[in-house]
Amino acid sequence: RIRKITLDGTVTTFSGTALLHSPTAVAIDPDGNVIVADCGNNKIRKVEAALTPPITAALPPQLSSAYTAQMDAMLEDPTFADVTFDVSGTCITAHRAVLGARSEYFRTMLTSGFKEQQDGKISIADTTPGAFRTLLRYLYTDELKFADEEVLNVMRLAHMMQLTRVYNFVTRHCHCNISVHNATQWLVQADQYGMDALRAVALRFLARNFRQVRREARETLRVLQDHPALMMEVMLAAL
Repeated sequence: RIRKITLDGTVTTFSGTALLHSPTAVAIDPDGNVIVADCGNNKIRKVEAALTPPITAALPPQLSSAYTAQMDAMLEDPTFADVTFDVSGTCITAHRAVLGARSEYFRTMLTSGFKEQQDGKISIADTTPGAFRTLLRYLYTDELKFADEEVLNVMRLAHMMQLTRVYNFVTRHCHCNISVHNATQWLVQADQYGMDALRAVALRFLARNFRQVRREARETLRVLQDHPALMMEVMLAAL
């Protein structure tokens, strides 16, 4: 049975011939009919009830956000910047408040008299300006975009800066994009910089596809000549 109870307590039973079995939900359509989810019979039932259709209010328009564009512009505009980084000879400006709020690495750096600071600039070694800008932009906008040629630099820098979310994202990216042409180089760099997740991915790929690597990208294996222990590990894994 389907019953309607008004605000004053009046009860009305709607008649009909349908035998409902385990109804799970009801709704009123725009024509005032009752729609019933008759779960036990695997049917949707419609009962003509002449009810007052529900009033549907339009949702307020969603405000468009200019946050990302504005934060991008803020990063590129040195007017209010109060910290300068020297990355391989390239000066990159930023804002202490943003960096300190978004990164424990930068908070520690900027509040402890970082030893690498010289002439008012903080030197960032062993990375590229492109990778550093990528991570700054992530801190400003919460968006991560990087060129393929920067993937290892971004991953290495994220590892150093303890940006776990970025590091895990780039690791998954590498897992999906590893190939016979980049696996060996990725393995060497992952081993060199302690990036264990990427190291495991690259080693497993080489072990499973070593013959294909030798056939299609033999020249990439030459880098292992400078890493005999790693070469032995690859050979044993490929057996």
